Amino acid sequence: MIRIIFSFFFLSFSLNAQNLSFDLLYTLKSGDANLGVTFEELDGFGSRVESIGDLNEDGIDDIVVSSATRGKSSTGNANGALFVLFLNSDGTVKSHVEISENKGGFNAPLSSYPYSYFGYGLAVIDDLDNDGIPELAVGAREYGPSEHGAVFILFLNRDGTVKKHTEIGSNTGGYTGSGYKKRFGSSICNAGDLNGDNISDILVGEPYSGTVGSQMGAVNILYMDTTGYVKSFEKILPSAPHFTNVNSNSSFGFKLSNIGDIDKNGSDDFIIGSGKNQAWIVRFGANASIVGTSIIDENDSIIGDVIKSNSGFAAGVEVCTDFDHDGINELSIASPFGQTGTKGETYICYIDSLGKITKYEIINETSINNLTLGNNGQFGISTTYIGDINGDGFPEFAIGEIKYDDGTSHGGAVHFITLKPRECSEKECVWPGDANNDGIANVWDLANIVLNYNETKIDKKRILPNENWYGQFGENWGISKLSADQKFSDGNGDGTINYDDVLLISKNYNETHLKTESSIDIDPNGPPIKITTNKEIVYPSDSVDFSITLGDEYTPAEGVYSVTMSLRHQNTSVFGSTNKAFFDDCWLGTEGVDMITLSQSFDNGVDISLGRIDQQNKTGKGSLSTIRIIVPDNLGEIANTDLILTLDDVLIISYQEDTILPGEISLDTVVVIANGTHVVNKKEEYVASIFPNPSNRNIRVKSDKMISSIRILDMQGKLLQENQYNNTKETVLITSNLISGTYFVVVQSEKWIENHLFIKK
Repeated sequence: MIRIIFSFFFLSFSLNAQNLSFDLLYTLKSGDANLGVTFEELDGFGSRVESIGDLNEDGIDDIVVSSATRGKSSTGNANGALFVLFLNSDGTVKSHVEISENKGGFNAPLSSYPYSYFGYGLAVIDDLDNDGIPELAVGAREYGPSEHGAVFILFLNRDGTVKKHTEIGSNTGGYTGSGYKKRFGSSICNAGDLNGDNISDILVGEPYSGTVGSQMGAVNILYMDTTGYVKSFEKILPSAPHFTNVNSNSSFGFKLSNIGDIDKNGSDDFIIGSGKNQAWIVRFGANASIVGTSIIDENDSIIGDVIKSNSGFAAGVEVCTDFDHDGINELSIASPFGQTGTKGETYICYIDSLGKITKYEIINETSINNLTLGNNGQFGISTTYIGDINGDGFPEFAIGEIKYDDGTSHGGAVHFITLKPRECSEKECVWPGDANNDGIANVWDLANIVLNYNETKIDKKRILPNENWYGQFGENWGISKLSADQKFSDGNGDGTINYDDVLLISKNYNETHLKTESSIDIDPNGPPIKITTNKEIVYPSDSVDFSITLGDEYTPAEGVYSVTMSLRHQNTSVFGSTNKAFFDDCWLGTEGVDMITLSQSFDNGVDISLGRIDQQNKTGKGSLSTIRIIVPDNLGEIANTDLILTLDDVLIISYQEDTILPGEISLDTVVVIANGTHVVNKKEEYVASIFPNPSNRNIRVKSDKMISSIRILDMQGKLLQENQYNNTKETVLITSNLISGTYFVVVQSEKWIENHLFIKK
């Protein structure tokens, strides 16, 4: 078989060889019609952004956004506020709840202090009271005696209002620390159960702590109880042996995030940002012991060159998700002033099991399609990974820009950014389901999958793979089967070729990105393919079985590993029929044991593919599959016509990728009739005759009854010639246009139909 592929070339580009591309989905800002809230210039909307999951249980994840300096423009007091935002699938706001002093069920006296900064720290933490709703830990970094700072634990209702709250701060709520402007609560993260009491604990940043030097900072481990208070606590200080080369006034603990168990020792690990161009990956062991740290700063061999003195690198840190399937979550690290000191940037950082950065992606005004940032907007000061909110198969980030100002709206904004695989050129693109890279997902792709079955390339997993019909960048695996690199068989991009990739053929069946054409070659010494029927006539609502066989006792099919066929009928009267394939008595293997199969039905036929998965060829003869066609019951008084299941295309291969050509293809004809029609079959004498037969010249057709039409079809059922007649019993057929071979001659009147075989010499 020869398959001819016509390729179309696509224009594409990549951003600094990045693996991701970014599109702006929506910008939420002051005056937004759906939000219905106006922000003043210094309100800092977007100070922190956190995903809270599907709080109102409408199937769409919701977010919490803080406006930590809200009130500073209008009253001079930066009391702060939270907004629980219930989202629509396009990132717009369905409804919201404001939580601030005496709003949303919250009554802490924030205005008692000039700058409470409620919302400067924010984390969604595990469900302490077991009501099925996560709690919020909210930092107010200059609230309380001596403006020490505090953390409020908010127990929420499903509607986003506060059911109750507790306060943890200067000698309050079980915490015995105190001091002037420690900025306790500037950052918070969920820590999981660190002390084994089945209650989740939290980390709280105290970036102005002076325990080891002026504004050097500290991180508090708060061991919680179920009421939202502290049972005990301890501090992590930026000092040896775990922390060295710490910058002066580093503000250690300015930002925090739980990044999961990167070293697989059973304990979650963390990233601690300083806001002074340094961040640390801190790996925990049992009982919150530190087993290792790694620093990320201007000396880092991978990302160090982009860390500038005025960039504010690590002023925002957040865990993302595992984009590259290596079992380690990626990180978001912000430089809110950017490399130029004006517009901010965020870096998606890939790390290894020790916390070392291996590569990174840049999210900024240049890399995000359709985004314009303001100068000094501090884009990236907060980020959160919120998953796929619009159901397009690609996840979203929410990124805060606290000084957003477009000339009309100001006071901050949150940008919803869609993450996608990077754009790719034709040879780079993997289209899920197109395993043979011929431009279409269909049964022909199964052959490549079975040849590559169970092959694994963990280091070739795709970044942010998507199972939808979308061209995605994939690195070559370096091994090709049937002229297609193995990466094309890994449809879901997980680095392993298995049955999950077969399912993507069905999911994206007949989707195309290139054009294909095919033809069938014949080898006189090859095994025969026979398509035989169990009936000679079929009525409306009746069914007919076509048996597909390969090889016979004289010429068995030798060394077969996979067979793929496209079977079609051209009878428009039975379009819309139900077509189904069965593989019960297949000699090639047993479905689900040593063989997998795939079939796709159409209203005019079916595609089938079957292949072994044990790397062993098989020789045999007989049945491969049975195709059952159920004729619709709404045919009415149709003209009597033939139903011939033809072989449009076939691919037979060995495990060694040798192509096996069929020796001959033989077909049976079934007559589709309406009620009251008489059909001459093999048990009756023919009404018409054709002669001479065989012949190398024109032939004569003679009938005892009036002939209404005569058709000539090839052995694949393709109509080559059709003639209409009126009140004639004898005619001559011109056959000079036919090449040597065997043909069907179908003679028909209003009430009968006959099929004759004619051999052209």
